[in-house]
Amino acid sequence: MKIPVYLFTKPSNIAMVAAALSFVGWAFPSFGVLRKGFEKPATLDPAAILVVASWYALIFVCFRVGEFFGTPRDSSSVTSFAVPSLDANLAYYLVTITAAVGVVAAVAKVIGSLSLAGAIGFVLTGQANEMKDAIYEEYQIGLLSLRYVVVYPAAIALYRLATRRRLSFSIALNLLLLLVSALVSFRLALVATALTAFLLLNYNIRYRRVRLTRVLLVGALLFSLLAVFNYSRNYGFYEDRGLSFWSSGFAEIITYLGGPFQVSLGTAARTSDLVSGREESYRELVDVEEQLNRPSAFVTLHQQMGYLCWLYIAVVCSIFGFVYSRLVALGKTMYLLPCGAILYASAELWRVNLFGQGIFIALMVIGIGVPWVLSVVAPFSEPSQIVA
Repeated sequence: MKIPVYLFTKPSNIAMVAAALSFVGWAFPSFGVLRKGFEKPATLDPAAILVVASWYALIFVCFRVGEFFGTPRDSSSVTSFAVPSLDANLAYYLVTITAAVGVVAAVAKVIGSLSLAGAIGFVLTGQANEMKDAIYEEYQIGLLSLRYVVVYPAAIALYRLATRRRLSFSIALNLLLLLVSALVSFRLALVATALTAFLLLNYNIRYRRVRLTRVLLVGALLFSLLAVFNYSRNYGFYEDRGLSFWSSGFAEIITYLGGPFQVSLGTAARTSDLVSGREESYRELVDVEEQLNRPSAFVTLHQQMGYLCWLYIAVVCSIFGFVYSRLVALGKTMYLLPCGAILYASAELWRVNLFGQGIFIALMVIGIGVPWVLSVVAPFSEPSQIVA
């Protein structure tokens, strides 16, 4: 089977794929059993459809504009300074150490608040959200924010495992850090890592021939991991509803995908109520579970900025479409890592505006800062692994 992988390595396209999956999650039948995050689907009102379609059209077009102007017209316009290659060990070890510091700090905060026995008990009883709550007690930006960086070394680890076909200590360590980070606070690190690794493995490749069995195996593995972490957090919630391990994992994905589309569609024809300034005013307009506190980027941006959010989203998408294309043009370097962060933020834009949140800021600062510092000290790095 031949897959056009290039379609999934641009922010403009990945944002639209994610929005389409959100619609699929919303439209997927519950069969009277599955949880979807709402009971009564929003009406497919023509006015609401027009507003939602215009919103996503704006996102797509602005990403495309940024990508177009960010793509160098000729190679002479690409900077020629030394840049660490994606295979450079020093850069890899630096982001590994950075991520390890963040994950260890998060684990220390959890153990300090709950004790080791308490944390294990919460995991075994399906209450792992208590660990995340412990991390955010008196939360301050600092070492704890570095746990997000685990996406980078874990993505490189998967890239090296796939290309070199052998397991090393650093690969095993980074995959372990990823799993620990996902357990204590950041489940979607699995998705962010998979998307970033996909970019690294398919850089500058338009079509890739893959076996359907391999695609299904990778999908099943990712689903299983997400289901495990979901059950460690929501066991009691789904047990009360009579759902099994597998059905609850599938229901969580459907809710995660379809819930934000439900809220967007149900409020799009009444944006005047969203910009009124009343907190969570969207709940008066559409049926949605109280547990869902991430309504959609469409709703939260309207509530925060009013109608200026249309200009804001246009500027943000244009800027990061430009930045993405500029960094990709540098070749197969460490600058592909922040490109992975931009792809992930684009893929989440139907649900939440990550471009303005700490996770994205941390990933961009480290993703651009580490290779930039190494490019300055290139003579002291690994000459054979520096792209000039």
